[in-house]
Amino acid sequence: RDRTLPNLVVGQPIEERLNSTYYIEDVEIATPDNQVTRLKAVADESDEATEEGSVAPLVATYRDTDMPGVYGVTRYTRDQEAEQTLVAYNVPTTESELTVATDDALQQQLADVKFEIQPVGQFDWIRTDSPGSEMRRLLILAICLIGAFEQFMAYRLSYH
Repeated sequence: RDRTLPNLVVGQPIEERLNSTYYIEDVEIATPDNQVTRLKAVADESDEATEEGSVAPLVATYRDTDMPGVYGVTRYTRDQEAEQTLVAYNVPTTESELTVATDDALQQQLADVKFEIQPVGQFDWIRTDSPGSEMRRLLILAICLIGAFEQFMAYRLSYH
C-alpha cells in the first residue's frame, strides 16, 4: 500500500478508509504546522462492494489541506496501538512554472538598489587577482624590512 506514493495537491481531502473490525473510529491528523485534529470515522453507506453479511468500512475525511507539506494520519487499532501514515501535499505544478524576469523589469522593481546585470557566458567581469593579494604583498614587504632591520641591529650591537 505504501509503495506507490500518491501525487497529492493542496486542497484535495485526506480520505482514510478503515476496516471497522480492526480499527476504532478515532483518527488523528497532524498538519505541517504541528496542529493535531481528531476525527471520528463514520460508516460508509455508499460503498457498492459491501455485501449483506459484511461490515461497512469506516471513512474519515479531512478537507483542510490548504497548506503544502507532510500530513500525518494516525489510526488506532482495537488494541489501542497507533499506526501512522505520512502523506505529502504539494502545490500545483502550474504555480511553479514561472517566467524569467527581464532586465528592464528588474531595474524598475529594484530602482533604489544598486546592482549590475552580467551577460551570460562572459566572465571578464570576474576579478583575475585573488582577493586580498594587495594585503599579502604589503605584509611580505613589511616582513622583509623587519628582517633586514633585525640583521642590521644584530650586526651593530654584537661583539665583532
